[in-house]
Formats: sequence, C-alpha cells, structure tokens
Amino acid sequence: MGTATESLIRCLTDLKEEGLIDTKGRDIRILDKQRLEKLAHN
Repeated sequence: MGTATESLIRCLTDLKEEGLIDTKGRDIRILDKQRLEKLAHN
C-alpha cells in the first residue's frame, strides 16, 4: 500500500520545513534537538 512510507516522508518534510532536521539522501541530521525533544513530549 505504501501509506506508512508516505506518512514518514510527510512527517520528515514537515520537520525539515520547521528547521528541526536536515536530510541528504538517507542521512538525517538533527538541527534543533531541544525543539525536537519538546515536540516529541507533546
């Protein structure tokens, strides 16, 4: 079905647009760890 993959890509795109992460190929770099942790705990 591919819905899980689509959901993950959408989530990563949102995080990237918010400046929390950066992606390059399969690599994901955390840019703002504190904000990302705060988001995870909400």
